[in-house]
Amino acid sequence: MASSIRIARIFGINIELHYSFILLILFLLPVLGWAGLFFFATVFTFVLLHELAHSLVAKAFGIPVDKIVLILFGGVANVEVPEKPKLELVMAAAGPAFNFLVVLVCGLLIYTTAMPYISYMDVVSPEKFTFNGRYATYTILYINLLLGLFNVVPGFPMDGGRVLRSMLALKMDYLRATELSVSVGQRFIFPLLFVVGIFDGNVILALISVVLFVASGGELKMVKLKNALRGLTVADISVRNIPKVDGSMRTRDFVDSLEKEFETHYIVYGEGGRVQGVLNTTEIRSKDFDKQLSALATQDYEILDASRLASDSLKELLSNDFILVVSDKKVAGYVTPRNVSEAYKFHRLKKAIR
Repeated sequence: MASSIRIARIFGINIELHYSFILLILFLLPVLGWAGLFFFATVFTFVLLHELAHSLVAKAFGIPVDKIVLILFGGVANVEVPEKPKLELVMAAAGPAFNFLVVLVCGLLIYTTAMPYISYMDVVSPEKFTFNGRYATYTILYINLLLGLFNVVPGFPMDGGRVLRSMLALKMDYLRATELSVSVGQRFIFPLLFVVGIFDGNVILALISVVLFVASGGELKMVKLKNALRGLTVADISVRNIPKVDGSMRTRDFVDSLEKEFETHYIVYGEGGRVQGVLNTTEIRSKDFDKQLSALATQDYEILDASRLASDSLKELLSNDFILVVSDKKVAGYVTPRNVSEAYKFHRLKKAIR
């Protein structure tokens, strides 16, 4: 089930709102007032532009970007960064660079027009809200200054953390560079942000630090997976001997024929050897006993070519409960997230003894 909805498409990139973001809007609408709504809308406009800066740089280097999702605490561009430190450095720096460029433009506008000063506290104060060019300019300046400064903090996977990782990776192994940059964030940066958030009464900052702490661990896990599976194809980590079953067979008879050891997935065939779908035995219920297996077979699964590199297919391999592996248009096996985990453990041990 999709966790976000598309609201626009910019430069070929889908812009989506996560359901948590939509709930936040509905919750805040009655209590924000005009000043709060303007500030909130401006924040997420520049969060989106920040992510677009990352994405457009990626697309300029031929890296596909299919979507940007606005979530409860900001935005996420769905982009697969190749293990190229110099490229990652440019991509990571693009977002904060955009924010600081906006700060510079606003600063020049304020200076050249001798625009009277407005403090940050007055900008966020509902009582001082005035919808005019001066108020808007200072609001945009402060928001971009905060976004730029926050994102250059060297806590992976924030932009500053990615810059740190890319610079370390110029001198050492990519996995080791990731481990060090994640360690900086998890041991120093995120605990510090959490403490500051708690003592300052800033619950959002405290929550963001927790989310980033967890996210950094997830990114490290992905790099470790890629490292362990490097050079292996999807076929190498798949279950090769996927059993077949006749789709016309009654479910009751099929269950009765199963031995103590049985597979969780079966290919369901029909007349002429045509594949009707995949049967997941863990989803069979007693109410299904009088149905034919073809009625229980699903075609809602991904298909991957057996020759694809596993390290290049991790997004699909980990986000799908079942993937059918094909070779020359013939079924060659299947892969589940559990198979990926088992392959990771095995090949990590193999590499450790070499």
